[in-house]
Amino acid sequence: MTATGLRPAAAGTLPGPADVAAAATRIAPYVLRTPLLHGPVTAAHGPDLLLKAEHRQAGHSFKMRGAANAVLALDADRVVTGSSGNHGIALAWLARSLGIRLTVVLAAGAAPAKAAVIRALGAETVQVGGGVAEREERAGRLAEETGATLVPSSDHPLVVAGQGTVGTELLADAPGTETVYVPTGGGGLLAGVCLAAAGHPVRVVGVEPALTPRYARSLTEGHPVQLPPCATVADGLRGQRPGR
Repeated sequence: MTATGLRPAAAGTLPGPADVAAAATRIAPYVLRTPLLHGPVTAAHGPDLLLKAEHRQAGHSFKMRGAANAVLALDADRVVTGSSGNHGIALAWLARSLGIRLTVVLAAGAAPAKAAVIRALGAETVQVGGGVAEREERAGRLAEETGATLVPSSDHPLVVAGQGTVGTELLADAPGTETVYVPTGGGGLLAGVCLAAAGHPVRVVGVEPALTPRYARSLTEGHPVQLPPCATVADGLRGQRPGR
């Protein structure tokens, strides 16, 4: 499927809980069912804090879930993506295993160590100036020019459904959970966890860098807003605009 063929799904198809269940079956050979680890005590007699151990995945992040679901469902043999690093690393692991040709577009502030891992796994990297917005524009244009399949890091229903399997596992292992805090960059994990939480009495809270509050601003203003790039130690959360 070409990048052009991918876009209608990204723009017009909303995933549902059934898509998360289908993703869990599809990606099972490629991902680990990670445990919940006990975190530090946050206050005397406070609630238990559990941490989902996604650092144990190949590529060391939850990004393997969405990447695998999209690549396997689309049966892609040539892929282009834009990434801050973790999504690119996950796709590079898959590309090496499945014989896929992969190009990862990185923004100016991408971590050099992550770019090096992507290249070591056999993928090609392209560096662009600017931030996430410029990165995504270049990735889309490159996919169009080469006929490759564009697999966004977050803003696609297959990616969202794959990331939602984090929430499915979490709520199965800790059904009494009252609140789930979700790191929010492109929003794929947040959207996926919301799908997984449908029908559960649980509060889902997205957490974004204070210097780039694009989700909080968008909710306040009633429409998506785009903010300038920011510097943050949480390099995977540098998205400038909420996904569709």
